[in-house]
Amino acid sequence: MLALVTGHGSLAADAAGNANAQQCARGSVKEAGACVAIAVPENAYLDAYGHQWRCSRGFTRVRDACVAVSVPANAYQDDGAVNGWDCIRGFRKSQDRCERIAVPANAYLTDASYGMGWECQRGFKRQNAACEQVQIPANAFLVRGGDDFQCMRGFARTAAGCEAIRVPKNAYLNSAGSGWSCERGFKATADGCAPIVLPSNAHISYGGNDWSCDDGFRKRDGACVAESAGSYSRGR
Repeated sequence: MLALVTGHGSLAADAAGNANAQQCARGSVKEAGACVAIAVPENAYLDAYGHQWRCSRGFTRVRDACVAVSVPANAYQDDGAVNGWDCIRGFRKSQDRCERIAVPANAYLTDASYGMGWECQRGFKRQNAACEQVQIPANAFLVRGGDDFQCMRGFARTAAGCEAIRVPKNAYLNSAGSGWSCERGFKATADGCAPIVLPSNAHISYGGNDWSCDDGFRKRDGACVAESAGSYSRGR
């Protein structure tokens, strides 16, 4: 009920405000208790509500007058723009004029209002104010973005290009194909995969590349030692 009463109160306030606004006829506003005619300057018109004026298309408001918009070369009238005009495609605003965007070879114009105003074509990458071709070595391909390369599966990127990954014994290529991982029961070393040596009362861990102690034992100095009844009851 409280929400309904509040809502009716709001509607009543809106109705009262509308009634006050409608006391003056279209083309006039209330000032000091009286309705005063709105002085509409040249090249202006009353808005839909009839209680203020706006400048006609091609004019902009300067204090209490409408001044013609000065549209520079390579521009067009735009009522939504700050100064009433905007540059045509391929040009950008620079103070009171439109300057041509310098598009280098192997590039194309963009519609973004920020940045350089152009992007390199696929297979090229930006280098300062130019577009350089992406050099794709053997066993590589162009990435989706088109501005770099990626090595094929089984090859790793180096300064010289893409070199084959040497997969040691008891290892396999990882899911990305850019490196290798040891098989279950082996752990990585500096030059390959070494078998995991299990101490007594231990087992291969879930990940497969280490070991864990069986229940009732805990790891200590490379071995699995039995837990006392008191420590076991508190957990590992």
